[in-house]
Amino acid sequence: MATSRMTFALLMMAAAAPAHAALIQGPSYLQASTALPACEVSTCAGYGLNINEIADGSTANFNGWAGQTGLLGTIRIDLLGSFDLSSFSLWNDVNVSNEGVRSFRLHFFDELDQALGSTATLSAISQVGPQAYSLGTVGGVSRVDLQVLSVSGRIEIREVAFNGEATGVQGVPEPSSLALAGLGLALAAARRARARQAG
Repeated sequence: MATSRMTFALLMMAAAAPAHAALIQGPSYLQASTALPACEVSTCAGYGLNINEIADGSTANFNGWAGQTGLLGTIRIDLLGSFDLSSFSLWNDVNVSNEGVRSFRLHFFDELDQALGSTATLSAISQVGPQAYSLGTVGGVSRVDLQVLSVSGRIEIREVAFNGEATGVQGVPEPSSLALAGLGLALAAARRARARQAG
């Protein structure tokens, strides 16, 4: 009987294991804003003028936002809800021609705009794919300020995203874990029935 209890306990622990953190990207989760002026039309040919393109879910070339040449400053990213964040992804450089952010910091705020903490200075390069930055876990985040400290040419960001889950929400068990837990319960019930018949 002790073995079946141990099996049952292990199966229940497996069932309670959360699914992987979800991708937090696009206008259903993020809104971006900044006081920085956009790139001059004569320089950027009209691309990169809408700051919300860094949070629209598209990582295509020429999608995104570009600031005026040489300017540094902060981009505000509002999360539409409160999230426990585990990583940040940056698609740097609108047209991938060795421009964009070179160093930055992230500052985290809760729903009351109370500071939760900041990262160390992070480095970025121009590339087609995203650069991912592990955050450990920063809980209860509703806003992130991306403070750009240095650039090559100008700030150019195609897209930003986070990984994490809604604050206070337990992870949803994987379907295979639920099936395994159900099988364990069925086996435990069958053993009990046999024990009653034998006893």
